[in-house]
Amino acid sequence: GTAEPMRTLKSARTSSRQKRRTVLRWILYGLLVLFAFVIAAAGNHIKPLLLIPIALCISSTCKDVPAVGVGIVCGFLLDISCGKLLGYNAIILLALCLCVSLLYTNLLQQRLLNMLVLTAVGSFLQAGLGFFFSYVIWGYDHVNQIFLTVTIPSWLATVIATIPVYYLFRLIAHCLSPKQNRIIRESTHS
Repeated sequence: GTAEPMRTLKSARTSSRQKRRTVLRWILYGLLVLFAFVIAAAGNHIKPLLLIPIALCISSTCKDVPAVGVGIVCGFLLDISCGKLLGYNAIILLALCLCVSLLYTNLLQQRLLNMLVLTAVGSFLQAGLGFFFSYVIWGYDHVNQIFLTVTIPSWLATVIATIPVYYLFRLIAHCLSPKQNRIIRESTHS
């Protein structure tokens, strides 16, 4: 008799706790996205585009629809901070985040190497397309110098920045993901 209501009450408490953890996790994600936007918008020097590994790390832990949303938001913020046509990076990051979400849902495990490779390929695609549409098609002189002194260093900085970003997101996921998800993730890393 009394075991069933107790189980329901315990389940409701657990569900409420999981909802709070999920909300807190997404608030932290939002703060990190905001931080990355501020860094990207600060000054004209060469720096990592932190919005790319952040968007990909978030997408690696969620389903395709939230991943697309993250890609669009981070892409628009990247457009604003880099002075690109509004929607340009949003389209690129939408596609990248969707691919990352589907790859992690169906094929890949949470590993630093996987995220490094995906960030390297994705950010090179983003940087290469940006370089092509900003310089090459307009026939500027010495475009190879721009590629070597601006595009490649920014791309390398973005890939290297993936390491601390990945471990920060892994910590957030470990602390704030639902317990059954943590158990599944931890068992695949053993």
